[in-house]
Amino acid sequence: MIHYLGNHLRVGSREAKVNAGHIFLVSRNPYSRLYAAYIDRVFLPAMQSYSQRIAKKNNKTKGKEVSFEEFLQDATTNLLSDRPVDFHWQPLFHMCEPCIVPYDIIANQESFSQDIEYIISNLNVTEEFRSSVTESLYQHRTSNSIKEITKEMFPLAVDPKGLFGHTFLEFCERLWESYKIQGYIRSSFRFPVNKFKMLNYSSLNEALNIYLHFSTISNMTYTESKGQRSYYLYDAYKRVSRQTVIQIQKAYYLDFILFDYDMEPP
Repeated sequence: MIHYLGNHLRVGSREAKVNAGHIFLVSRNPYSRLYAAYIDRVFLPAMQSYSQRIAKKNNKTKGKEVSFEEFLQDATTNLLSDRPVDFHWQPLFHMCEPCIVPYDIIANQESFSQDIEYIISNLNVTEEFRSSVTESLYQHRTSNSIKEITKEMFPLAVDPKGLFGHTFLEFCERLWESYKIQGYIRSSFRFPVNKFKMLNYSSLNEALNIYLHFSTISNMTYTESKGQRSYYLYDAYKRVSRQTVIQIQKAYYLDFILFDYDMEPP
């Protein structure tokens, strides 16, 4: 998902409205969208009750044990059975109705920065607004995303009922791993357990500063960050069975066709 684009423009994989009468849709490859949903909602403890339900269905005791394939099987089975699913992985065709809504522009998450620049350049906006959006896209995107995600996840990670089954350190390491998956921290950097072991859930700012520090010293170029994200995506899908891939292709068929995405996994 797109977590941050400054205070002026905030969108996910749904429709967004900028200026009066200008509507645009941001599409995303179903494979990367599903992986992002798994990391954001299941691997991280954002939806503990949902994770616990899948765990029980697969004879596991804790939500943290749910695998990527188990998530994919649950999501696609529900979609193909016409059961409701969370909007984070609902097909865009059903959620955004591109054949009904008269979108002015359809952008791609894969080329999001360039597409947003194009959209802004064709709107009647002030230079201040244009500069602010550009700054959000290129100068502070990573740090702003880390701040937003960390602040969102810390209160959600408190697990009084033990549904998810993580310790504080395990949660912090999962958050660290998610930042590597998103290309914010170099994959070669090991989790600095000694920096976190004296912290707790009330130490949000201290933990945030650690994540930001390692993101800064990662000093990754755009190409390096994109390559790292691509590697993690490829690595995740190479473990997924062909049967589950076919389920994805059926459930998201119209998204693949309408938005011109390759139906084969990365």
